[in-house]
Amino acid sequence: IVNFHPSFIESSTAILDLHKGIVVFKRFGAKKSYRFEPPTKKNEFPDIKEIFAMETVSFKLDPCDYAYIKDSLIFTDEDFIDKTSEGTLDGIGNSILYLYEDGKIQDIDLSNSFTENQTKLFTILIDAAIIAHPQNTYFRNLIQYYR
Repeated sequence: IVNFHPSFIESSTAILDLHKGIVVFKRFGAKKSYRFEPPTKKNEFPDIKEIFAMETVSFKLDPCDYAYIKDSLIFTDEDFIDKTSEGTLDGIGNSILYLYEDGKIQDIDLSNSFTENQTKLFTILIDAAIIAHPQNTYFRNLIQYYR
């Protein structure tokens, strides 16, 4: 389970089933939010824009991405440590919850500084979501945080 907490768009969760290669992306919070645009003239009311959050979506990973995540993306001890001190604190954060078949759980919170393996996992999941749901602008905005 990967939680995405970008600074300027809604948070979301990606749930990856490694047995079936299926991903579910789900939003956090309300179905809609409001953004206030500053007024252009004095004594004017701000322009209020209603923003609808992403819909929950699911899709099957491409066989190559599935194989890469399952067989080649090997997380080391370094990938289970938050490297916050090496990053800038601008509000971008992620958390990853690993649930193993033997019942073991590993939960890590990450802030702004990601390892190569963490970034690969994030971008593979988001890129796959873009391909599966090209009309969904949320994923195109989210990927910008990791490129």
